[in-house]
Amino acid sequence: MKKHFALLTLYSFTAIIALGAAEKRLPMKGEVFTIEEHTAFLILPDKPKAGQPIPWLWYAPTLRGLPGKEETWMFERFLKAGIAIAGVDVGESYGSPKGREIYSALHKHLVSKRAMAEQACLLGRSRGGLMLYCWAAENPEKVRCITGIYPVCNIASYPGIKRACGAYGLNAGELEAELAKHNPIDRLAGLAKAKVPIFHIHGDKDGVVPLEKNSAIIKQRYDQLGGPMILEIVKGQGHNMWNGWFQSQNLVDFVIRHATKTLQKKASPASAKIQPTQGPVTRVRGPVKGKPVDKVKIAQLEKSLQLWKKLKKECKGNYTYSKRWSSWVGFGNVTEVVVVNNKVVERHYKAFSAPPRPAAPGQPPEKRKETGWSEKEAKLGSHKEGHPAKTIDQLYEEAQAILERPLPAFQRLGLRFDKQGLLLACYTQDTRIADDAPTKGVSISAITLGK
Repeated sequence: MKKHFALLTLYSFTAIIALGAAEKRLPMKGEVFTIEEHTAFLILPDKPKAGQPIPWLWYAPTLRGLPGKEETWMFERFLKAGIAIAGVDVGESYGSPKGREIYSALHKHLVSKRAMAEQACLLGRSRGGLMLYCWAAENPEKVRCITGIYPVCNIASYPGIKRACGAYGLNAGELEAELAKHNPIDRLAGLAKAKVPIFHIHGDKDGVVPLEKNSAIIKQRYDQLGGPMILEIVKGQGHNMWNGWFQSQNLVDFVIRHATKTLQKKASPASAKIQPTQGPVTRVRGPVKGKPVDKVKIAQLEKSLQLWKKLKKECKGNYTYSKRWSSWVGFGNVTEVVVVNNKVVERHYKAFSAPPRPAAPGQPPEKRKETGWSEKEAKLGSHKEGHPAKTIDQLYEEAQAILERPLPAFQRLGLRFDKQGLLLACYTQDTRIADDAPTKGVSISAITLGK
């Protein structure tokens, strides 16, 4: 019995590595050190490839007790694939500028002193998502991919402005006024432009970090920006310690696939303009190899345009159209654009939660949560959510531009009309993305003509 206890004690303390003042309990053998007086860790694979940068996973949050034993399953698979794991404890930074500075210091140290690859794969668990996204938004060129386990992506959702403002050195009013400068959901453009792939796994019953206010918003906006993202929604799960979060083969495969890709050479500023992977297809210059222009679809669109001109004249340029989006679990949003005399005059937006669970016997039924806004006159376009304030004529022009340019071999084209023949959708989709490939172009749901 004494011998058994001694072995347990010995095993327990082998997970604690201390160098100087740095001390941290890790779920497996690794090194603990300090970065600007903050505790950091690095776990290396057994046999990294000699003479090559080591691919690595950046884990957050690295608070007391994290990473924990729950991460062991996935960590073992990353290490077996030759991927190192690292992180640094920045405390409850909530993604603040001071926390980002420490993150930059860790990245510099690992790349310059420890032979880590320039681009890191990020894994944010819960509030770790907020920390990593805030840093990634300012350093997209240093990010290979982003993954999240019910990650926080919206400061207003969690921890809330009043709780987070202290970490930013601001009061609640000041942080609210500057929120768009810090909030991940508002800072995705740089990541989308760099085509950083994202994978989130999130439960539809998460009451701490609600799906619709975090991962779902990231998915919607990243799609609109043309960024590649997979959102895996787990029905019936919340913010808990379910094994499925930490033993997701899809998440592990995603990280390994992107971490072990051959590092691409950085394009020069001159050549970046002609690289399809550097931005939208509209930036391509010169001849493009791929599918020829589809003359049949061009003719279909022209026929639809002539019909639109006739109907627009009959309704005197007065009409509304809507764009509706919803997830398979029921949450979503709808935008309505109002046009008078061929000019957009109003835009209305409503977001709705998933249908509530059936009420228990004797209890009143829960109401579906809804939020929204309306814009008129000078305020048109002041909100980032929803379909842009465009006329149908502008949508036809956008569709014509899509159809008249050669289609790269890796893209597919979609064209759809309503029952009377008016344009509803004209878009391209990247077939190289296996799941949830975003569409780029025109996509609306319904058109209602005025009298």
